[in-house]
Amino acid sequence: MTLHGGNSLEFLRCLLESEIEWESSCPKILDLSQVFFVTPIVCVWVKYFTIKNWKTLKPYSYEASQYLEWMNIYANQNYGDQRYIPTFHLVDASETNEVRKRLLDIFKNWMNKETREFLSYSISELMENVFFHAKSEEGLVIHVQKYGAFDNRIEACIVDFGQGIANSMAENPEFRERPEEQRFIAGLTPRCTSKPGRHTGEGLSSVLEWIKQNDDAQGVIISQNCVWGKLKRKDEKWLKYNLPKWPGTLIWMSFPRDSRLSLNSVWEKLGFSL
Repeated sequence: MTLHGGNSLEFLRCLLESEIEWESSCPKILDLSQVFFVTPIVCVWVKYFTIKNWKTLKPYSYEASQYLEWMNIYANQNYGDQRYIPTFHLVDASETNEVRKRLLDIFKNWMNKETREFLSYSISELMENVFFHAKSEEGLVIHVQKYGAFDNRIEACIVDFGQGIANSMAENPEFRERPEEQRFIAGLTPRCTSKPGRHTGEGLSSVLEWIKQNDDAQGVIISQNCVWGKLKRKDEKWLKYNLPKWPGTLIWMSFPRDSRLSLNSVWEKLGFSL
């Protein structure tokens, strides 16, 4: 797979336009030679594809190459450096709380309380979903970054190689016989869960509602053959491309540091409590 450009939407488009045979045993290459700016999507892909024994071609750009190396190697060994956030690879649910605390520590002087609460909750929920629902043997990879020098935004990406949202929802008898696309949409709907009686189904769905209702927020979910996205109108047309798209679930979101609409207000409308 070849990536080019310098922003996450360009990289997502490269993924959706690619024709990767995920199940093939043939050697695979992640070509980053044309990448000039590294975003969370690139960080998680490099980490995860390394786990899957892909070969990675480094960016020609010296700055991008150095940033990527720091993010995926040195940052995990230097927790005293607050400039950047490392790329985390988690293999057990017990590790999620440490990542949450690490993120909040870095963001505590950078964003308001409501947004910190949103970040804390959403990241925790997305990570825990992997271990409770996705059945991903390799766990998950997550990277979050702040862009204060550009437009005061936060960007996050989390990926797993699990069973996908639609297959997870098939564990709920109510959705078992429905088509894949319908099960996928159900998994994004408030109060729908693969494990009724054990989980309430408010985690991912409330985050998506917040993104949909916040004009300045964007998000994409690619889960096996299904895609959901809320982007600027000019970018939405390329969301549905070739299959298969991702052998698990990929969640990307971008939101302003100080959003006009709080997550708490969305929860109140949905009847949840944070």
